[in-house]
Amino acid sequence: NNIQYLEPNVFAGLRTLKTLSLSNNYINMIDSTAFNSLETLIDLNLRNNTIRDLQPRTFKKMKNLRRLDLSINHIPALFPLMFLGLSSLESLKLDGNQILMIADDTFESMINLKELHLRAAGLSLLKPGMFNGLSSLRFLSLQANALSNIPDATFGSMKQLKRIQLEGNKLVSINACAFANVRFLKSVYAAGNPLHCDC
Repeated sequence: NNIQYLEPNVFAGLRTLKTLSLSNNYINMIDSTAFNSLETLIDLNLRNNTIRDLQPRTFKKMKNLRRLDLSINHIPALFPLMFLGLSSLESLKLDGNQILMIADDTFESMINLKELHLRAAGLSLLKPGMFNGLSSLRFLSLQANALSNIPDATFGSMKQLKRIQLEGNKLVSINACAFANVRFLKSVYAAGNPLHCDC
């Protein structure tokens, strides 16, 4: 298809829709009210478009959404209010974007998120506060980025985290307290990094 723009209330009348796939289009702009009638939607796929900006509150009415795929777009930054309303979301895919910054508290409303995918997303910096609110997260994918360091307490709010993938970055060191409070962590994958050990 060749869809480029999602107009205001474009899905009005589809109030019982459960799954919506708009992948492999040329969508570059989404009106902030485009999804307002999709309160029962569970799965939204926007993979492989040309989305650069997501307006605040675009997903505010989607309280039943469980899966959101925004991978392979051109999103440059993530901000608070961008994902407002997604309190039931369990899986968020942002792989293959060009994310230069994730603002503190961006994910604060995602209290039920279990999987966050940020593979090859353009990230070069992690900082404490970036992942605030992700208290239910089990799996975090950060492989194939340009991360060189993991500061203390970066993952401190992820008390349920079990697996993290860090392969193919530029990690030289991982601070001693980077995983403080992450008591259920079972697997850390960090192959393909130039890690240095002084032990």
